[in-house]
Amino acid sequence: RSMKQRVVGISWAGITKTDSTIIIDVVEKVEQPEFLQQRLPSDLVAKHSGTIEEIELYDGLLKVPVGSGVVKGEVVVSGRIPVTKTVVRDGKASEERSERYVRSLGKAYGRYSETRTFSQPYEEESLVMNGIRDDRCYLRVFSARLPLFFSAGKGSFRESEEYYPLVIFDRELPVGMVKLKREGFSFRRTICTKEQAEERVMRKAEEYELNFLKDEEIIDRKYDVRFGKNGATLTVNYDLFGIMTEEKQFFIKK
Repeated sequence: RSMKQRVVGISWAGITKTDSTIIIDVVEKVEQPEFLQQRLPSDLVAKHSGTIEEIELYDGLLKVPVGSGVVKGEVVVSGRIPVTKTVVRDGKASEERSERYVRSLGKAYGRYSETRTFSQPYEEESLVMNGIRDDRCYLRVFSARLPLFFSAGKGSFRESEEYYPLVIFDRELPVGMVKLKREGFSFRRTICTKEQAEERVMRKAEEYELNFLKDEEIIDRKYDVRFGKNGATLTVNYDLFGIMTEEKQFFIKK
């Protein structure tokens, strides 16, 4: 175990002794080959209601042409491909219809609308670090932890711990020291004015755009701020351009 921790590339190591001969066996790690996952057949369905304006299609059957409107959940590209072949029996030709199934590959871009609501109360509690640091130590024996201090202390703390095992002759024993690092915190009640509440709720909308709309083009946005008894509410109507589809697998019934 010690060699595996210290030497990169070792999968297993063992030592055997015969008379005056010591044999050390080392097995190297073998990198696992990349696993090519066989995906189930799938459709590309609309994840928003809007208008399709661009399509990049690599596999699958296009069901909705460019410029058409779609509703959320509608199949835009189908993984069910109809196949027709002519069969001749007894001198007569007939058509046989069947389906083949593929994984739909591609992207559809379009324009859609989205409405989001954000709120900011006038009065709220926030977590504040108070600068108190308090480190504690435990003696760990197997799974038991024995405290090496007398008082548990008062207050609320964030905790992180480090373990230092006892090592003898490069062998890790089930005994060691646990060092617990604690940082104190408390809750502070803050009260804001209407102007401050409006500023904070606008900041929440900006953070949402940075995190969840970073891959979309915001064509237009309209704000509606309202002040209630307990806080401010912001409703934003977005006009967006971005990816309109997502992959949805389906099972073949036999």
